[in-house]
Amino acid sequence: MKSLTKQLLPILLIVGCIAVIGWYCPIQEITGIPCPGCGMSTAFYYFVQGRFQEAYFFNPAFYVLLVFALISGVGWLKNRQFLQSTLWRWLFWLVMLIWFCIWLLRMIYIYPNWPMIYMEDNLLQRFILWMH
Repeated sequence: MKSLTKQLLPILLIVGCIAVIGWYCPIQEITGIPCPGCGMSTAFYYFVQGRFQEAYFFNPAFYVLLVFALISGVGWLKNRQFLQSTLWRWLFWLVMLIWFCIWLLRMIYIYPNWPMIYMEDNLLQRFILWMH
């Protein structure tokens, strides 16, 4: 039972923090620039509602990560050691590369328009203005 409590404690702390301070992207809060994960929770929200085009609009990488999660889950169910395999590690880094490339393309072709907006009231900008 202690083991389960130890495993659940970080999750409960994260959920508690989100409940208290809200869900913000720390990278966007600090720099004003959206991170590769920005829009992921909104994409999940629309995906669950069956609004697949809207999910794609908010973060196309959602589908890449969904397929990766399904492959990982099925692989783990078939072979408990799958997540430690070389194949899974290669797949993980390939997914990270694809995710980064999607973000980069969105930054080139969409930013600073919706949904890849620049957050003007970010900490870095406030610090720079304070220094002047």
